Amino acid sequence: MVRGDAAAQSVARWRTDIQGLRALAVLLVVLAHAGVPGLGGGVIGVDVFFVISGFLITGLLLAERERSGRISIKRFYARRARRLLPVATVVTAVTLAASYRLQPLSTLRLHVEDAVWSAGFLANVRFAATDSDYWASDALSPFRHYWSLAVEEQFYLLWPLVVGVFLARRARPAVWVALLAAGSLAVAVWHTADSPVQAYYSSPARAYELLIGALVAVSVPVLRELRPWLSTLLAVAGLAGVLGSLALVGPNSALPGWLALAPTLSAAALLAGGAGSQATWVGSLLSRQPLRYLGDISYSLYLWHWPVLVLGPATALGTWPEVRRTTVLLLVVLVLSMLSYHLVERPAMTWQWLQRVPVRALALWPASVAVVLVAASASIALAEAQLESRQQAAVEFARENPDLVRAQEDPDPMVALRAAVRAARAGAPVPGGLDVEGLTEDIWHKHIPTKCQAWWEGTSARLCRFGDADATRTIVLIGDSHAGMWLPAFDVLGKAEGFAVVPMVKHGCSPYDYPQRFRGEDYVECEEFRAWARATVPSLDPTAVVVTARGYHGLRPTEGTSREEAWSAAVTSTLTALSATAPRLLVLSDLPSRPVEAGACVTDPEATLDSCLAADSGTPETDSNVLTQRAAEKIGARYVSVTPLVCHDGGCPVVVGREFVYFDDDHVSHSWARRVAGDLGELLGDGLSGAR
Repeated sequence: MVRGDAAAQSVARWRTDIQGLRALAVLLVVLAHAGVPGLGGGVIGVDVFFVISGFLITGLLLAERERSGRISIKRFYARRARRLLPVATVVTAVTLAASYRLQPLSTLRLHVEDAVWSAGFLANVRFAATDSDYWASDALSPFRHYWSLAVEEQFYLLWPLVVGVFLARRARPAVWVALLAAGSLAVAVWHTADSPVQAYYSSPARAYELLIGALVAVSVPVLRELRPWLSTLLAVAGLAGVLGSLALVGPNSALPGWLALAPTLSAAALLAGGAGSQATWVGSLLSRQPLRYLGDISYSLYLWHWPVLVLGPATALGTWPEVRRTTVLLLVVLVLSMLSYHLVERPAMTWQWLQRVPVRALALWPASVAVVLVAASASIALAEAQLESRQQAAVEFARENPDLVRAQEDPDPMVALRAAVRAARAGAPVPGGLDVEGLTEDIWHKHIPTKCQAWWEGTSARLCRFGDADATRTIVLIGDSHAGMWLPAFDVLGKAEGFAVVPMVKHGCSPYDYPQRFRGEDYVECEEFRAWARATVPSLDPTAVVVTARGYHGLRPTEGTSREEAWSAAVTSTLTALSATAPRLLVLSDLPSRPVEAGACVTDPEATLDSCLAADSGTPETDSNVLTQRAAEKIGARYVSVTPLVCHDGGCPVVVGREFVYFDDDHVSHSWARRVAGDLGELLGDGLSGAR
């Protein structure tokens, strides 16, 4: 237990080297998120921040106890409110305004939800429930970084009470803090291995990082007595450990398990070394300008960097070369951070009107939530008003071009498709009344039992029969989700023509023989699924096997081999093996991907059907088709291009009439797949029943 004014001062004294450490941590995070080569491991800056926070907050609590004999929970939360809320609220409101101007309504709605969760310091709960990968391109919410603030505040909801109990019972805080840290570390190791994405955002799993900082804080009286050479050794080892962690940890590393101990223990060593009675040369280095100033504005830097980097490419800067664009965006981050620090953050911390009566600062919490709710509601309302005004333009176009509009309702989907392309090129606006909300359910995998498909961790799937389940003829459909998206069409065909369809589909797993990686690790489950599928196909005695996949998906060729060579070799190897499992082997082409997801495009207030018209060539998927066709023809398999089912005359419309063709940017919708089932059957011809 810490006693005496000297001890209290030793814990709470101002440490300029900590500002330098803050600067180092925030620079690592910002540069990692900016995509600077070699600094992907900069995500450890968040772990360093947690250690610093645990050290400083625990030190302040101990000092308050020594100074006044008690810990005021009300004053503690008032200080946190003044420290966190003003800047966080400003950044949130500005980000919502920018999202309204730069993002389509479908994306804006997601951002609004993220903002509301963030305002309640529950962002980590939100993203743990909705994310598949922190770094995935479809997961770039401008509020994602608020998860770390949520973790901190959830920790500090209880930590002052815990410290108060330790001190009131005259317990040995170092022992109890160490035990709590060990328990949290055990949770982190288990949770990271079991559910890495959820563990990344988990407060119980992250708590040990803050507790390591707290352990240093309660040990300061002992650390003050260390010999100067030992303090220097700790500081040097800590700095080397933080920098060395960059090589150990990558952007896809599983955190906060064992790997996170490297940066957290290193940060703790730096803090411990600086707690000695004499300054170390490492501490002097970290105390220099401009590091100290960057440490001062580190909170604002952290808050601004992510929304600027995420939303910046949607501005006019989006057409600039990446390095130049990123440089400008980082300068924007710096300017915004300096302005918010001097105009918002510092005044809020020093304003006497808030300091004198803690309850006034506590009122910042509901006020912040209210401001965010108003900003969120306003942004949605304005975006919806813009879309409503666009509907009038659609009415005018229909009045002037009745034949084009009517043709898109033709029962023949190919007639309707061709009309949709002509309407787009004639300047048709996006029609009103599109069911964008319902689009979230218009995907193949939501219409079949979960066990009939293999998800990320799966190595096999239940053998389910679609189409005419009682038929004697069986067709096997093998591939990733780009095979699964055609299952609705095969289901319709099977019922009409009397054959059963058995899907062997695994999400994100190409059927072709090349190594894939998932979340930074070798995708072993994919290789096991391929082996299972090939071993199982003969037992079904299929009439035909149909195989397809997303072109080049997850392909990382070995050194000295081009992407094209690796793809051709993998496709040839796979088709050769599959050709021995059935009398007929059919290979479907992939579809061209879209530059913008379907829902995002049609809810962009500036969009037209022409701007949402994707090209039928020039994408990785279409580039791979040429090689896939050559490999199929080389071994005598039948190659079938399915591009005509979604594209015409070089263009691929996002909607036909009011029906979505694409679900997202690269999957055909469930409803469109069923609608073009007959046309798919015509393309296949006798491939499912005749000779190969």
